[in-house]
Amino acid sequence: MSNNPLTPNPVPGGQPSTDSRFKPIDPVRVLREHIKLLSVVAFVGVVAGVGVWYGLTKTMPRYASYAQLRVSEGAVDVDSVGQGNISSVPVAAMESYIKSEVYKIQSEDILTKALNNPTVRNSQWFAEYKTPQGSDFNKAREDLLDDHLGVSMIRGTQLIRLMVSTPQKEDCQKIAQSIVGVYLNRIESDTDNQVGGRRRSLVTERARVERDISNLTKEIEEFAREHDLTSLDARLDEAAQVRQQLIEDRGEKTRELTEFQKAYDSALEKHDAGGGPTASDILNASQDESIMLRDERLSSLREQREVSLHGFGEGHRLLKSIDHQIAATEAERDREIERLIREQNESQLSGLKQAIEGLTETIADYNDQNIELEQKLVDLNVHQTKYANLQSQVEAAKEARKRIEQTLSEVRLIEDMAEARPVQIQANPSIPELVFPKIEVIVPVVTFVMVAFVGGIIFIRELVDQSIKSPSDVKLLKEAELLGILPHADEDPSGPSAVERVVEKYPTGLLAEAYRQVRTALLGKMDRRGYKTLLIASAQPGAGTSSVAHNLATSLAFNGRKVVILDTNFRRPAQHQFLDADNDRGLVDILLYGASLDDMLLTVHDPDISVLPTGRAGDAAPELLDGARFHALLAELETRFDIVLIDAPPALLSSECQVLAKQVDSVVAVVRANSDKRGMIDRMARQFAGQRADLLGIILNGVQSSVGGYFRASFRDFYRYRENGESNGKTNGRGRRGVSELAEPVDSE
Repeated sequence: MSNNPLTPNPVPGGQPSTDSRFKPIDPVRVLREHIKLLSVVAFVGVVAGVGVWYGLTKTMPRYASYAQLRVSEGAVDVDSVGQGNISSVPVAAMESYIKSEVYKIQSEDILTKALNNPTVRNSQWFAEYKTPQGSDFNKAREDLLDDHLGVSMIRGTQLIRLMVSTPQKEDCQKIAQSIVGVYLNRIESDTDNQVGGRRRSLVTERARVERDISNLTKEIEEFAREHDLTSLDARLDEAAQVRQQLIEDRGEKTRELTEFQKAYDSALEKHDAGGGPTASDILNASQDESIMLRDERLSSLREQREVSLHGFGEGHRLLKSIDHQIAATEAERDREIERLIREQNESQLSGLKQAIEGLTETIADYNDQNIELEQKLVDLNVHQTKYANLQSQVEAAKEARKRIEQTLSEVRLIEDMAEARPVQIQANPSIPELVFPKIEVIVPVVTFVMVAFVGGIIFIRELVDQSIKSPSDVKLLKEAELLGILPHADEDPSGPSAVERVVEKYPTGLLAEAYRQVRTALLGKMDRRGYKTLLIASAQPGAGTSSVAHNLATSLAFNGRKVVILDTNFRRPAQHQFLDADNDRGLVDILLYGASLDDMLLTVHDPDISVLPTGRAGDAAPELLDGARFHALLAELETRFDIVLIDAPPALLSSECQVLAKQVDSVVAVVRANSDKRGMIDRMARQFAGQRADLLGIILNGVQSSVGGYFRASFRDFYRYRENGESNGKTNGRGRRGVSELAEPVDSE
């Protein structure tokens, strides 16, 4: 079976049980379906909100006056004046001070004085607290603090926000002005007291510092005379230079001593070990004159041997005499070298020892001189350090005096400038404004509440609604799957007034295309299983079984199938009306009187379909459909036609469907969207369970685009496709047959 945008894929059975009282819902579909109602409710909500706002302005108004106080970036606290760059104190560091001022404004003392202001005592608001014995200030203050006064720090700023609200428009500004005035007077008084005390303490401190400067100056003069500090620097430099030179000389001698000591230790170790002479020792000894004379004699003897070797040959006695002289001379030379080396080593040890002793004495002398110089430098540095400390104390005292004088200047500035107060007025209490009710708040809130209430009811109704509206509802059925959907007639752009014979009259429309998809799905199942008889049933009247049967037969006929429609609804027959024919004879005549099938059939062409109406059924019993004649009739119809469609009465209201289900090959259930319940469809499907007929699935009839975005998009795509085809002069499907349209929709239910 091919898929199509108009028809979802078949939905298999075996889904969650319909016993659940709730079902999944599509919020978008629900909102689209009830958008008009919600729009009306929203409009009513706006009107009601305006009414509520107007009523509250007359019965429960609330006016407010606002003031702002600014905490200075300068002297937050008079005691902190002169302790740093107070103009650059960050806001975060001032937060604790600002919060303390917020609490101070709401203190009992401030509020009591504010309430004692004559303008406040004469206000309408304060009149409520007057008693025969006087005025209840405690009660007024408590109510003001709890219900009418709001004081807070504006985060991230140096501002304090004060708000007073009262039902009377004029009173809130009066109370706010009184509170701000009392608080600022308190700030000014506290600041004046702090500034005066601070100034007196600074003057006393300055006098003490000046005495310290005078005493230190005298002490410096006496110390300079006592220790001749005029030449102190020169003596320090001279001593330092001498000591530095001494240290350098001692270092040089120390290095020489180290080298001599290493040489002496090495020579002594060599002498004590008795090892052979080194190449250096032999080389030095070879430079001696006695050794050099022996070397010359050896050289002369070797030359004689070479001459004799050429003259007399090897083995001559002259050669042997020369060789003996050479060996004796070499032995004598070696003994002389050993003697010379031994003498050199002894001489070297003696010289090194003398050098080490001399250097040791020299270094000891340097150490004594260094100790004397160090003591001299210590004494000179002590004098210099003490002198420098005295001078530093004088400079520090002068700096302290300078800071004190600067602080005194700032304190005098605070005394002279109102702007230097810790807190100043940033914005005077404003003209009273209405803060409750606000129309921009009341109207949206009332509208939202009404829309939410109605929307909640709609969603609850939708949640508990058991009716089948879309394929997603079919998923909740246990016993059947979805074969296809048939849109509502209003969704067809061809504009049919009714769904009867729509495939014949509007073959290019949306409904005709939907029937083709259902036809394809049915043929796929029936041809694959070899079925020829199809029972078209519904759970209750109004599902559209008769029109579905006729339109499906027309679509099958257009497909080249030979189709017959068998109308078995004895109580409300309808198939003859689709052909504008009488119902004087038909199925009942065959079953009761043995009439000929050919005489009872109604046949039309283009499309080529046949209809066997019920005839004058009257009170024909359902048992007629279970007799031998009906069995024979079905067999004959299966022989003569490709497909036999049986239009049956509602399954839950009559027994005909159960009787027919035992004799036909297959059955399909027609479900009316927004009408049939899941429970009744599931119950009808269970009736077919165990019967001969195979339940092929469900055809969902009368689906509207409001059931979900899928259908709305699919229908819109079909409209666009159809309009494009018409604009190109193209047609699709068969032409219409000349049959008069029905004035009213006709259905067997």
